[in-house]
Amino acid sequence: ANPAVLVLMEQLANSVAGGLGNASGLLVTYPLTVIKTRLQSQRKKEGKSVEKVLSQPEDGSIVEYSGPMDALKKILAFEGVSGLYKGVLLKVAETYMWNSTFYFFFSSLKTFADAFPTSDAAKIVHGMVSGMCTQLVLFPLVVINTRMVNKRKAARAWENGLKSSALPAWVHDYRDVVLDIHKNSSFWQGISAGLMLTINPGIVTMLRARFTTIARAGTGFGKTRAVQDFWIGFLSKCIASTITYPLVVCRSQIVTELKRKGKNKPNIIRTVLAPALGVLKVLRTMKKVVECSGFSALYAGVLPHLSQAALKEAVANSIRRQLVLLFLIILKIEHTPEHDSES
Repeated sequence: ANPAVLVLMEQLANSVAGGLGNASGLLVTYPLTVIKTRLQSQRKKEGKSVEKVLSQPEDGSIVEYSGPMDALKKILAFEGVSGLYKGVLLKVAETYMWNSTFYFFFSSLKTFADAFPTSDAAKIVHGMVSGMCTQLVLFPLVVINTRMVNKRKAARAWENGLKSSALPAWVHDYRDVVLDIHKNSSFWQGISAGLMLTINPGIVTMLRARFTTIARAGTGFGKTRAVQDFWIGFLSKCIASTITYPLVVCRSQIVTELKRKGKNKPNIIRTVLAPALGVLKVLRTMKKVVECSGFSALYAGVLPHLSQAALKEAVANSIRRQLVLLFLIILKIEHTPEHDSES
């Protein structure tokens, strides 16, 4: 077969496997996301945490959640298993799209990464650049969908006399949002807050390669088993997320600040300097958080985030690695140890 075709097929195999692996990880951990969201959405009232309207018994009374296990029991009792998977389809589609794109870039850039001397720094840069490429390609979809969610019902197309149009109302809605963003803002507005988090997949890539090399040497088979891939993913994500969690906190602060300021006119200089401006903004935000609330505030809520992210990555890594091997066999592409070490 044509070598170029084989390379493309391998890249697509990594892309599909990456998307399916992470979508599977999401399905396993999604109930944790629902429980965490329910608990976070509670408001303080008379010294008690009261959930607003998310889960109610048949008599219409408000449900109070005293903790994660209590939330799990009450969601199952009042809503059934489906209550733990509300909104999961859109999240699965989004997760697949982001991760399949990431692993396509990751696999495509591997040839360039291999040209440099093997080092931890090279692994980190490889993961970061793959994440940045993914952000640049897909971030406009995030902006559009966010605007769609925040779009007032009064402004929807079907309320503007377009009921009789041959196109569905949501098509007009998306068209209006896209034109509005193009005219008044930017499809990449706020991307610096996302770009700074690409250090996380960079660190995960480096740690995963190290742990995989150690595990592969221990097996004597030249490849890792599924259970080893699980723990490699778990440990890599645990360490990476612990290091980068303060950036998650700062990103939330920055996004909130952007929402308060509202729309900005397009500015080519700001767009070009976005990464540098983003770093400065992160440092200022981090300093402000520490001054106002202390260093511990940078790790507020880290345990739920860490446990969910690590478990998701563990499941994703074990499934993704096995799928890659399966696809390579189906496509009759020769398997080499390099597929195990960094893919």
